[in-house]
Amino acid sequence: MSCFTALPVSTAKARRYAVFELNNVSLLGDKSKQEIADSGGVQVLIQLAAGADDEVMQELAIEALSSVLTLSTIQLDFVSQGGVATLCALLCSTNGNVAYQALCGLACLADHCSSNRLAILSERGLDDLVQVFDKASSSEKLRAVWSRVVCSLAGCPEACPAILGHAPLLDRLVECVAGGTSSPSSSSFSDNGLRQLQLYALRALDRLTKRDKQAVLQRGRLVTVLLTDEGPLLALSGLVEEESQTIALNLLCLFAQDSEGSAHLLLHSDLLERLLSLAESPSVQLQVAKMVLLLMAQERNRPRLISLGIRDFLMELKRNCSQHTCADVHLVAESCLRLLKH
Repeated sequence: MSCFTALPVSTAKARRYAVFELNNVSLLGDKSKQEIADSGGVQVLIQLAAGADDEVMQELAIEALSSVLTLSTIQLDFVSQGGVATLCALLCSTNGNVAYQALCGLACLADHCSSNRLAILSERGLDDLVQVFDKASSSEKLRAVWSRVVCSLAGCPEACPAILGHAPLLDRLVECVAGGTSSPSSSSFSDNGLRQLQLYALRALDRLTKRDKQAVLQRGRLVTVLLTDEGPLLALSGLVEEESQTIALNLLCLFAQDSEGSAHLLLHSDLLERLLSLAESPSVQLQVAKMVLLLMAQERNRPRLISLGIRDFLMELKRNCSQHTCADVHLVAESCLRLLKH
């Protein structure tokens, strides 16, 4: 790779040109990426990306690294050479593109294997992820990649305890499920971008609940987020939203069957109205009915449900159920009505 010959020279212009050429080569395909690695280019790029003296050179270097890391055969050397620490440090860069490219590099690593995910955790990567999330309130593409990284980390059983014990990160996941609605600037996000953001965050929460549901159920705001008009349950269109809906319903059912979790649900005076709106979709009518039965099964919840109009809700649910789910919905609704008599 002739572009390496200019890197040791003293003039910044020559070095910058060399990195620019490396960046271009990294975009030519997997063979070119491997040639960069075989020529010692990964270590050089790590060093240049870590240096803060020349912002232009740093940006070119991190873009090249982000590109070559899409090739899994390069990742082992990158991790062994300390590249993860560089990526995590660059998440805190004041240059938005540098932070974004560093996050893309971490996404490639996290998507590939558990050892990469653990390497990110070992570099205090969760703290850096929280910082970059907070700085990126108006960046749809950065937050979408962020939720993808956390989703991949949550897919590693050994990483789950650290994530579950990191309250700020869990709170940011809930914000992703909200679609960024807590930020006024998020109104500029595209519908597709918001739905992707929600999907990755919901997948992450779903994986985490399989390890320790209580840490997730402690996020009472998640109930509010799931039931909002902008949330994944009541704003549906397309395949992505269908998966989000399924996960969101499963999360609500976890809240419903837990004593403290059900208390979060019952704080919402419009809970039954929201569930009835959701049950307009035939595919979820039975699951909505089962969720209400889970709430009803806990005796202490019944007075609150009666005050919210549970009898009218059940009668309306029975009237509106589809032919396909009618028998099962009627059976569950009748079980709920019997519980009311006790």
